[in-house]
Amino acid sequence: MARIYKLLATILGVIIISSIFIWHHYGTGKSLPVLADITPILLAIVGIIMSYIQPRRESHFVTTVVLVLAGLGGSAVLSLNRIRDDASHLSEMSGLDNKIDAVQRQNTILENFLLSAKSAGKISEVDRRRGIETVLRNDYILSHNPIDPQILAGNKMPPDEWMNRRLREMGENWQVANAGPLIRPQIVQQLLPEPKKANVEFSFDQGDMSHGPLTLVEDPMKDRIVKVSITAMATGDTPAEDLHIWIRECIGCDWKSPLPPGFSPSDPETPFDRDIVFPELLPNIKIQKWDFTIQLPLFLASNALGIACYYACKNCAAVDWGRPQMLWVRQPRTFKMQYPPILYAPKILQK
Repeated sequence: MARIYKLLATILGVIIISSIFIWHHYGTGKSLPVLADITPILLAIVGIIMSYIQPRRESHFVTTVVLVLAGLGGSAVLSLNRIRDDASHLSEMSGLDNKIDAVQRQNTILENFLLSAKSAGKISEVDRRRGIETVLRNDYILSHNPIDPQILAGNKMPPDEWMNRRLREMGENWQVANAGPLIRPQIVQQLLPEPKKANVEFSFDQGDMSHGPLTLVEDPMKDRIVKVSITAMATGDTPAEDLHIWIRECIGCDWKSPLPPGFSPSDPETPFDRDIVFPELLPNIKIQKWDFTIQLPLFLASNALGIACYYACKNCAAVDWGRPQMLWVRQPRTFKMQYPPILYAPKILQK
């Protein structure tokens, strides 16, 4: 009966010791090697085994020796684990020191460059001083502990007294006062001027285009037939690139002449348009005239005919289909003689 009580007590001890150990080392976010983790469990198992293998006659000497050996083994494992942790910590600190040394070397190189740039004129004085302030801020962070979080974030500079003392040590003849947040250089995007737009003007053909486009001509419209010659020119100083031109007849009219040279074949879906494409139209150069013959509708609402002209190009303004350039053809004006005629006889002067 005593052996059963001893077994139950040992098992309970194993559960309590293991629970405390696991909660302490894992519940707090720590971790140990597996061998060190199971050391208390091993000790408990040794106690259980000893409770069964010892002879009926109590042998306190054997039990004590076994427990002492188990305790020494567990202590050795825990000591080795502590040594390993200390070595790892030292290695991490050594790596951190190496990184800090590398940053200090880079900071020194940048400082020497900024000091030498003063006489060489490699950078502007404003940028040079900003660079020196950045170097001193990094130097302050590396040489002080703890550091104001605002200085680490770049929202605050080190104390003016410390900055001015370091500037004197560097041989600078300027000082800082009420140093504000670290000013980072801003990249200013250069705004390029908007490219000029090309402009195209249509005209009835005329010998001289210097007086502007000719937009009105007269035609007798005999037998409802109108014959016109149209041209175009890029005005200003910007050539029109990938120029596309449309000549549109009036509603109810009909094209009678063949397509002028260079014009695209007529599209069955838009039979009222005549179009042509130019890879580039140089400014102030008149295009060769295009001859058109137009059949007027049977019932013309007025004695004038309007021809709509459109254009589009790569560097032109967007096409406004509601506002074409209009060319007008009208019938000549006629004057009627008064009937019956008024006879006029010159008066003979008396001598």
